[in-house]
Amino acid sequence: MTGAVWIDGALRPLQDAAVSVADRGLTLGEGLFETMRWEAGAIRRFPAHWARLSAAAAALGLPLDAAPGAIHAAAQALVADHGLERAALRLTLTGGQGPRGLAPPAHRRTHLLLAAAPLAPQGPVRLASVGIRRNPGAPTALFKTLSYLDQVAALAEARAAGGDEALMLNPAGRAASAAAATLIVITAAGDALTPSVAEGALPGVTRGALLAAGLVREALVTARDLADAVAIGLSNALTGVRPALSLDGRALATDHPTLTALIAAELSSA
Repeated sequence: MTGAVWIDGALRPLQDAAVSVADRGLTLGEGLFETMRWEAGAIRRFPAHWARLSAAAAALGLPLDAAPGAIHAAAQALVADHGLERAALRLTLTGGQGPRGLAPPAHRRTHLLLAAAPLAPQGPVRLASVGIRRNPGAPTALFKTLSYLDQVAALAEARAAGGDEALMLNPAGRAASAAAATLIVITAAGDALTPSVAEGALPGVTRGALLAAGLVREALVTARDLADAVAIGLSNALTGVRPALSLDGRALATDHPTLTALIAAELSSA
C-alpha cells in the first residue's frame, strides 16, 4: 500500500483518503496540525507535540478522540509503507462536517489524519521583512491552526522581495516570528533572544526545548535589536535550528559561536 495515509484509525491508499466537502477544516479553516520529525525509529519530541495539540484542541472545543500510542503506531506503519528511515510527519485534526454558517454542530465528529513524506534537507535562508503582521491575541497565532493564510501570504511577499523566509512583526513593530519558524536573534554580546508568545511567537516544540535547556531566553526584540543582530537562527520541528544568511540584504554570520552551539545542542538533545 505504498503512499498510504492514516485516517481515523486506519491506513488507506492515497486515492481513498478524503474528507467531506462540508468539513469545517475545508470551509472555515477550523482545525489544527502538527509537523513532526521521525528519526531513529520514533517521533522526535512526540510528548510535547501531543501536549500542544491536546491543549489547543481543548481550547478550541475540538474533540481529540485518539490515544498517543495509536499515533506512534500509525507513524511507524506509515514510514514502513513509504520506505523511509527519516520522515516529515503531518498530523491534522479537522473540525469535521458541519452545516453552513459559523456555529458548529451540536454533536461534533472531528477527523484525525496522519501523512508521511521524505524529510527534505534544509540549508541557510535569506530573511526578508514583510508587512503582514502577527496578531498575538488571535487563535491563529496562539495555536497551529489550519488557517495559515497569513503565513502563506507572508512567504509570498518575502519571496517577491528576494528572500526565502519571512520575518513577521507584531502590531507594535517588534519581531514576532518567521512564517514557518521561531526566530532566535543573536546579539553582539552573544545572547540568544526569542520573542515571547505574548509578542506573537507560536509556542513551538523546538523553541520550548531550547528555552527549557536555558539556551535561549525570551525578550522584546525591537527593530534596533534586528538591525544590530550579528546572527539569526530559525527553529522548527523539521529543521531543528538553521542559520539565516541575511536579513533584508544585510549579511549575517552563519558560524557565530552562539548559533553553532545552538545547532549542535538541538541536534543532540532528546
